[in-house]
Amino acid sequence: MRRIIVLIMIFSFINALPGRALSKDTSFIILLKEAETLFFKKDYYAAEGKCEEAINLNPKLFPAYNLLGNIYGSSNREEQAARAFEKSIGLNPSQPDVYDKLAFLYDKLGDTDKTIRCLEESVSLRNGDLASYYDKLGLIYFLKKKDHQKAFEYFNKLSGKYKDDPKYLYFKGACYLLSGKNLLAMECVTGLRALGNQYLSAVLEDYLKRSSTGVTITTDEIALLYNEQESRATKRE
Repeated sequence: MRRIIVLIMIFSFINALPGRALSKDTSFIILLKEAETLFFKKDYYAAEGKCEEAINLNPKLFPAYNLLGNIYGSSNREEQAARAFEKSIGLNPSQPDVYDKLAFLYDKLGDTDKTIRCLEESVSLRNGDLASYYDKLGLIYFLKKKDHQKAFEYFNKLSGKYKDDPKYLYFKGACYLLSGKNLLAMECVTGLRALGNQYLSAVLEDYLKRSSTGVTITTDEIALLYNEQESRATKRE
């Protein structure tokens, strides 16, 4: 199925080229098809060579850069993979799946700003259920950017199953707390108790008590205790 999609992308690309007809030299199609076959056989070195040949024949062949990015990513060359996907996006910006791959790579490389940029670009190009993106962006803004206001914007967009997610209630309550909205934060404590998560409800309630006495609560502290709870949960599994 993936091969069919790649071929459709290639032919669509060719038809869109000014003055380009399928009857003319399209040997780069054969090279890209060979590269794809080699990639699925995990012969990454040979697949890379075929991709580069195709690109030399047609430097605007964005599907070749996508395949090249997959090749680099599969052989643990994250920086090269990111450059290849960025090249593809530069040629054709309307590729939400490529933005997702870039977000994953930049997260591995520790570039938070680029991770956010790519996730937000992907969201702007998609329709339908975007909850998983809102969840990721909310966590990134809270845990990595320490921006609880921006994090809240995304957490507040979550609905459906996330309404009964302790993580969602904990961070939403923390955002309320950091914004001085203690009554709304207490509602999240009540929600966590109703879900049976005594640890997070107790932690959030403790923050509220300390905050009411003038103690400054930070995003780092909130994140640390949440991560400790996650670590314990992982060990139990």
